[in-house]
This record gives sequence, C-alpha cells and structure tokens, in this order.
Amino acid sequence: MGSISCKGKSARRGAAKGEATRSELTRERLIAAGLALFGSHGFEGVSTRALAARARVNQAAIPYHFDSKEGLYHAVARRIVEMVRPGVEPVLLDIQRRHQEGVTDLSVAREDATLLILTLLNKIVNQPHKYEIGHFMMREQMQPSAAFDILYESLIQPLHDTLAMLVGALRDRPRDDEEVIIEAHTLFGQAVIFGVHRTTLLRRLDIDSLDQQHLSTVNAVVRALVYRQFPL
Repeated sequence: MGSISCKGKSARRGAAKGEATRSELTRERLIAAGLALFGSHGFEGVSTRALAARARVNQAAIPYHFDSKEGLYHAVARRIVEMVRPGVEPVLLDIQRRHQEGVTDLSVAREDATLLILTLLNKIVNQPHKYEIGHFMMREQMQPSAAFDILYESLIQPLHDTLAMLVGALRDRPRDDEEVIIEAHTLFGQAVIFGVHRTTLLRRLDIDSLDQQHLSTVNAVVRALVYRQFPL
C-alpha cells in the first residue's frame, strides 16, 4: 500500500507540474501576442478575440491570467522592460558607481555620457523584437497610458536622469536644471532616432540594413558629435 501511495503522490506532482507548465506557456503566448499586436494596432485597435487567436489559446485565458486586456497590456510593458534593461543596466550601474560621490572628472563624465548613448543606440539597433518594442514604446510616447509609468519608472527615467547628471556636471549646472534636462533629452534622441527613423537612414545610405561596418561608422560619428558638444 505504501508503494502505491508514493506512486500516487508522484503522479499528482507530475500532473501539477504539467498544469503549471501549460499555464505558463499560455501566459507567455499571450504576452508574445500582445507585443506583436498592441505595437502595430494600439490598445483600442486590438480585441481580446484577436489576442487569443494570435496566441492560439482560449479567450477566457486573458481574464484568467491578467484580469483584463489592460492587465495584459501592462504585462507587455513589463516584459519590454525585462527585455531591454539587461542590455543597458550593467553600463548604467557602472556609471552611477563611478560618480556616486559626485562628478569630479569631466573627461570621465564626457566619456560616460558617450558610453551611455552608444550602449542605448546599439541596444535599439540590435535588440530582438526591436520593431515590436519600438512600435509599442512610440505609441506610449504619443498616446501615454498607465503603461507608460511602467516603462518610465523602470527603464526610461534611470537612463535619462543619469545622463542629466553627466550633462549637468559638464555644464556646471544641477542635474534637475531645465536646460540640462532638455540637453540630456537631445542626447537621448541621438540613440532613439536610429530606431524610429532607421528607414530614412537606410534610404539615404542606399543600404538594406545597418551591418556591422555601417554601425561602426554610426558609433564613430555619434561619439564625435558628443565630444564636439562638450569640449574640455
């Protein structure tokens, strides 16, 4: 009897693990569907029926896993943070550690500003699912919802504020100075533009994609621009 009982418990554990795996797979399919559809059509332009069909799951799985379509939308925003942040966070934390006692070396500040911009630029260009992520984030910039708070607080603000810290030191102004924030924003744009305006660049260069050779040239040009912007 003891042996049979152990087998029964093992079977139940196996069944429970299988259910958890299927449940997680359903959840992941819905997030992937949301990333693809919300970016292209916006929140209002995507029905729960379309999301379920894209994910190949039952429509009832959306309220089961996310409470609502809005809950799924927010889960997609959190997934974007999870996808993008690991590529920039190590550089960001290194920069913050170097200047934790305040910015004292302006040459290091200029190099770190350049490093942060180029790290973001290369992440935007090489990021898996870059088109879906770009579409989603651009929509949230143009028509912000509660999901923008997720993107801003966990991803955008730390990058923007650290860049403002460096610009402030280079301009001998506080990081929360209005002009410093605006200048940091223009630097931020030097990376973002290679995502939102990549087609213009490809057309002007008469190429199909940014290969490594062209990307190296882009990096060199952006670096030179930052150095000219902040002569020491």
